[in-house]
Amino acid sequence: MKTLRILAAVLASSFLVTAAGCDTTNLESMANTWVIGEQPQAATTPVEEETTEPVEETMVISAETADVYAENPSAVYSATSYRPEMFYGKYTAPGTHKTGLEDAVREKFLKEMSYTDYPTADRPLTVLPYRIEVGPHCNVTSLNYLNGYNWMTLRYFDEEGNRFMIRAAYTVQGDELELHMLQDYSYDADTRILDYTFSDMIVRYSFSFNGPAMTLSSEGKSVTLYAEDLTKEDGVDLYDANVAESSASVCGINKFNLKQNDTYIMVGDQKIVPDSYEFTEDGLFRMTWTEGEKQHAMQLVYFYADDDGLVLTDGKEYYYYNRRSWDLYTDEVSTNLDVGDAKRLENMSDAEIKALKKRVNALYTDLDQALKDAGINAKIDKETGEIALDSVLLFDVEAYAVSQEGREMLSKFLKAYTSVIFDEKYDGFVSSIEIEGHSDPTGNPDYNRTLSEYRANNVMDYCLSDAAGLDSATTERLAGMLTAQGYSSDRPIYRQDGTVDLDACRRVSFRFVITVAS
Repeated sequence: MKTLRILAAVLASSFLVTAAGCDTTNLESMANTWVIGEQPQAATTPVEEETTEPVEETMVISAETADVYAENPSAVYSATSYRPEMFYGKYTAPGTHKTGLEDAVREKFLKEMSYTDYPTADRPLTVLPYRIEVGPHCNVTSLNYLNGYNWMTLRYFDEEGNRFMIRAAYTVQGDELELHMLQDYSYDADTRILDYTFSDMIVRYSFSFNGPAMTLSSEGKSVTLYAEDLTKEDGVDLYDANVAESSASVCGINKFNLKQNDTYIMVGDQKIVPDSYEFTEDGLFRMTWTEGEKQHAMQLVYFYADDDGLVLTDGKEYYYYNRRSWDLYTDEVSTNLDVGDAKRLENMSDAEIKALKKRVNALYTDLDQALKDAGINAKIDKETGEIALDSVLLFDVEAYAVSQEGREMLSKFLKAYTSVIFDEKYDGFVSSIEIEGHSDPTGNPDYNRTLSEYRANNVMDYCLSDAAGLDSATTERLAGMLTAQGYSSDRPIYRQDGTVDLDACRRVSFRFVITVAS
């Protein structure tokens, strides 16, 4: 197994939140609407049953009256450059999840589905899952503390109808989900060490979205899964969905809270109760609200992320609301903590967290100034904790040996970097440093992973060599802190419009981990 002392680059609140219970009440009426076919099929919306109850009037918003507006959701879904956050949520094939629910539907699923072998299972399982859970709050696991990975829990059936769970790291490659299946893992809370092993198996599913529906296809079969929360009889229960730090806010809204008994949005410091809102079955989120004497309206395409919030888009701009208030408060600190210290945040006072955050920001400021003084062009990203160096300057094309130009730059970088983290001002504050290799999402994934691993390891080797030009005491101290890891294209860099920035993806990053006093 691979052993790693985890660097916490994800939300510290993963340990504070328990997994929400699964309510599939209204999925019963949708039990025959999921799709299994010989050819991949587009997502379909639930078939409405005849009812004598009055039908609610659908909101109508026009482009002339809306602040932001999208008219054709299917066109937006088909043209979207998909990001991992768009898959957040809990999606289930109707009639398959709850024990004793719609046995005939499950039997149909088992009969028409193909089966395949998985490394972690001792028997063939369905080629497609009947349920997935994605996102730091919908899929609560210590694996979320592994830097550079997005995790998905997939649930399958065997031929007898028994259930089997597999965890996988996922990336999005165009209109395909690429799943790196996990062999096994364990986390020791006392030693703060996570042991994990990936299998050699990589699974690829084609996908499409349509409102609450996600269709997955593979080997000539397809299945449509539905966002559970949107199928509840009592409606959605979206709460504390704050705008992500890297995202623009839509219409100045920095928070959505759409709980049935506590519905409001935050515009700046102003709390506003919407006049109306709805999630349509074909994928439109509509909302009207009044701010002072001015009336507002929006109509955008949505990705409903359940406990992990909401993503909205008009096909040009993307708005991510997938952080909780405590995530917003602790995230700048948790990116630079290991698992044990990140978990300790829940027991720290506001004053202690603010002091810690202030010291981390001061360290970033001093590093930024030292690197500028040394003439080093390094990008410091406080959201991810990365200090990134351009791979083009470190390596020749397709090469993993550090170039002569790269060696000269690394030597200058190291002198500036260590002059700050080993200064008396921060004595003992930095406990470890991980060197990360990253590639862009083009090309062969296995080749990219190997290349990124070799590059990270070669940079580490150079940092500890005599050629780096550090004195022996600094090198010895650095040797006890450095680790290296290749992430391939698992952690791409995105432009503001949501497209992948290929040049920025190709990088080697230094991420430091700080120590929190007991």
